[in-house]
Formats: sequence, structure tokens, C-alpha cells
Amino acid sequence: MEPQPYQIAEVTVNANAEDPAYEIMRKAIKMRNIIKNRFSPIPACIYKRSERMISYPKKFMGFDK
Repeated sequence: MEPQPYQIAEVTVNANAEDPAYEIMRKAIKMRNIIKNRFSPIPACIYKRSERMISYPKKFMGFDK
């Protein structure tokens, strides 16, 4: 395999620049109440069932029990 040279665009790094994600988060926080009032709460029922193994082989899924 022969090396292939690549040329990439110039990148400028500024230590004083703000992360663009902060501006997105500020806008989302400002819109929080508008979005919250636009949708009504959805009622939900949760059913959780726990299962326990009563009997199992001495070696289960490759592990000794």
C-alpha cells in the first residue's frame, strides 16, 4: 500500500471562543415553558414483574452456580 497525501482545510482555534452548545442550551431553556404548555401530560401505568429462577442447572450460560 502506498502512502497518499491528503490536504485538509485550515482550522482556526480560539481559546476565548464559546462552545456553540451553550447557545443551543440557552435557547432550549427559554423555550421550555412554551413547549411544556403546548403538550398535555400523558397518563401512564407501569407494570413491573420480577422473575426469580427457582431451579437451574449447576452450570448456567457457561458459569458455575
